Amino acid sequence: MKSTITLLSILFFLFISTSDIIAQNSDSNGSAQLVELVNGDTKFKVPGSKTWHITNVFCDRAYQSEGEKKESLIVLKSINDVVFEKGPILHYYNNAMVMNFPIILKEGTSFELTVKNSGGKAIMTYIEYDN
Repeated sequence: MKSTITLLSILFFLFISTSDIIAQNSDSNGSAQLVELVNGDTKFKVPGSKTWHITNVFCDRAYQSEGEKKESLIVLKSINDVVFEKGPILHYYNNAMVMNFPIILKEGTSFELTVKNSGGKAIMTYIEYDN
């Protein structure tokens, strides 16, 4: 009986702690944004007094080119002029092994995404918060 009460108490405090974290992160001053990316490199810079929470990047299916299947890929190429040789991979069509989101970037951060082999559209979604 005592162990049951202890377990219920722990679960209650975890619930309260989690609720507080969720409430802090669901700030009402955020503005949802959707940006279309193109094949190739796209550069961004987080505006002053803003923070971006990149929530997802995704692109259209892979496509066939002269009988060869091309896999769609979105890669984080650089952050603040630090160039990454091979990634990290943000989206790879037909593969769940990609970077976890959100990616949180503070004001003044510059970054570049590379989109390869997107047969159609590529999209980045983010929430912009005031600092």
